[in-house]
Amino acid sequence: MIKRTLYFGNPAYLHKNNLQLKVHEPKTNNELGSIPIEDIGVVLLDNPQITLTHALMSALLERNTAIISCDSKHLPTGLMLPLEGNTLQSERFRYQVEASEPLKKNLWQQTVKAKVENQAALFQRFAIDNKRLKALVPQIQSGDPDNIEGRAASVYWKILFEEDDFTRNRFGEAPNAWK
Repeated sequence: MIKRTLYFGNPAYLHKNNLQLKVHEPKTNNELGSIPIEDIGVVLLDNPQITLTHALMSALLERNTAIISCDSKHLPTGLMLPLEGNTLQSERFRYQVEASEPLKKNLWQQTVKAKVENQAALFQRFAIDNKRLKALVPQIQSGDPDNIEGRAASVYWKILFEEDDFTRNRFGEAPNAWK
């Protein structure tokens, strides 16, 4: 079964009740939703006014759920992962660290290709010319030595914001800034 990713961007009170993650609106205490904990793979916390109980955190981690916390710029600042007592997690980390360089480069190629294809598909969905992005896809090589990812990002943001001189800067002025 595919696990669910839950994103919380508004104030919320999260707790566990009968193996369910319960979501309450903090001011009114109205229940906004309930999700079986066993169906959750990732919880993304992106608001400083989110409260969650230790019982919920413990239950999520016992069922191999990752918990990610974000800062005021909506960037991940922390990751809580389950530590399995049977060394399975350590074994996974070891496999990732010991992966061969060709495998890492091939996986990066696949990641960049999927990213650029998704950007082109988004433009196609909204009837925006995506030819420049589609032309970059066949150029992506193992390890992306020609930085096609960066070139595609430049094309994507300039088209998205309809500014030929747009430069992406996460701490820059609008439309860059997250305030």
